[in-house]
Amino acid sequence: MTNEATPTQLTSKELADIADRYWLKRTERLAADKIAAALAAEEAQAKATLIEQFLLQDITAIGGKTVRLAIKKDLVPAVKDWSQLYAYIKDNNAFELLEKRPGRLACKERWEHGEIIPGVDAFPSYSLSKEGVK
Repeated sequence: MTNEATPTQLTSKELADIADRYWLKRTERLAADKIAAALAAEEAQAKATLIEQFLLQDITAIGGKTVRLAIKKDLVPAVKDWSQLYAYIKDNNAFELLEKRPGRLACKERWEHGEIIPGVDAFPSYSLSKEGVK
């Protein structure tokens, strides 16, 4: 049995302060995200160069002053004919070959037209939008 406390209602001043803090932290995070994105791009370029050279030179590993890296190969599915895949899944009851989540956009479009999708509930997701203060 859980004891969930009822949230305390905040004053409008408290909410205003939290709104300002939220926006400040969001702005700081977005600035950090830009730095992280630039680092990720540099990382991706270095990785691509290493993989390209490993394959070109037929080598499996390389060691620097601080790290030893080895290349490893993995097989990733790439569908070339969806109708053949769907037929195989249906004929063999092999639904585990698909990711198990409904398409958000397809569901939204149907709900907007009043369609009920059996086995699927509409779960609320909340977000915040920003307007400038005058």
